[in-house]
Amino acid sequence: MTAFPLIHIEGGPRDRGLQYGRSAGEYIHRALALYRGEFERRSIFWPEVEKVCDQVSQHIALYDPDTMIEIAAIAEGAELPVTAIVAINARTEVINARNYRNQPAPAECSGIVALPDVTRDGTVLHGQNWDWLDAAAESTIVLHFRDERDHEILGLAEAGQVARCGMNNAGLALTANGLHTDREGETQGVCSPVIRRNVLLQKTLGEAIGVIMKSPRNYSHNFMLSHRDGMAIDLETTPSDVFWLKPRDGLLVHANHFTSPAALVSAVDEGVRRSPDSLVREMLIEGTLNRRSGPVDRQTIIDAFMDSTDAPYGVLQPPRSEKAGVMEATVATIIMEPARGRMWVSRQPYLAQDFTEYAFS
Repeated sequence: MTAFPLIHIEGGPRDRGLQYGRSAGEYIHRALALYRGEFERRSIFWPEVEKVCDQVSQHIALYDPDTMIEIAAIAEGAELPVTAIVAINARTEVINARNYRNQPAPAECSGIVALPDVTRDGTVLHGQNWDWLDAAAESTIVLHFRDERDHEILGLAEAGQVARCGMNNAGLALTANGLHTDREGETQGVCSPVIRRNVLLQKTLGEAIGVIMKSPRNYSHNFMLSHRDGMAIDLETTPSDVFWLKPRDGLLVHANHFTSPAALVSAVDEGVRRSPDSLVREMLIEGTLNRRSGPVDRQTIIDAFMDSTDAPYGVLQPPRSEKAGVMEATVATIIMEPARGRMWVSRQPYLAQDFTEYAFS
């Protein structure tokens, strides 16, 4: 299986953006074509996309002017309008621009963090199965970012996005899963990739938590954070609240439903209604981890992510057609070891569990 392409960008926001747009232009155009098709399939046409993205751009510019400069430069480098790059980053906002509750349930994600006390090499392991549109594999990249202050980020992104999941050279790692409540899109916030980029620019776990706590959000997400110093936390966020979970017995596991006791009292969890397989995926992963005969290593996590029990809605999801005929699947599996600055990524792992290693050095 062909690995995802590695794109390097560095320097100030404009320089980074131009490099990104020029180096990943082919993949950015594919991402735009994919999402224009998705928007139109939901009867959201370009004039409405432009309206949504104009609002999103204003919020990004207020929240993080440098990222807005970078987005504009990505567009220039890829020879596309700025709206196109904003739309790729704000696909959640555009897709849900109308009638959120009646949108088809999306394919979702499963995440694992294992702390040093339970891992074979005594380092943090942090991974995710990313379930989404199968066609997104054709427009996904591995992005290596270095800014003018020598912050480095290495992670997976849909081409044109400023972040999806990844780790930084300070030892911080991030993955995120979708959550759903009955209060989505009712606030004016910042699209998730921009928040994720800001999280990955932080040096400490406390600073990363602070970014999520303070950032205005449009939609609910679950953020799994870990640090090479042996710490991890899970933050279940809604547009108005943040709930947290700590590791149990050295492990964190999360799918696409709320599990914090406070959240279960405060939030109306639409995720279970939209994606009931989330409960099953969580149980399957926990079962694999609990049955292990020794410490957790990369293969343990791979085994958990490759579990196809309860197919086609298992942890590993082969392509399946949802009601509108669009194929969804596990697009990628990513496993990170932030203490050693390396990660392993498998593209469309339902085809073959071929992992490519990427590292900062």
